[in-house]
Amino acid sequence: MYRIVQEALTNAAKNGHATHGIVEVIEGATTIEVSIRDDGTGFDPTTRSEGFGVLGMRERVALLHGTLEIESARGNGTTVRCTLPVQRRRGPDAADPQPQRQRTG
Repeated sequence: MYRIVQEALTNAAKNGHATHGIVEVIEGATTIEVSIRDDGTGFDPTTRSEGFGVLGMRERVALLHGTLEIESARGNGTTVRCTLPVQRRRGPDAADPQPQRQRTG
């Protein structure tokens, strides 16, 4: 996830000449979603580029069985959304998601 955010922000600054970027992370029960928005010049995401930035992001997300959406248009900035599945590990010290009720007296 870190590398996807890093690449999106690098592209925003280097290619899109963005002055602002917003990164949001939402943790769900079975997924984690990151959204990166910028105020750059935007681009046509259907056009192939010479770089490997977007391709690298797509490959990383595919390896993790996630989804990647890119919304952009010339002059309107770019939004990159990545959703990845997560699996929670339950260890001996993991908190129980359902609090146990105890009766006294």
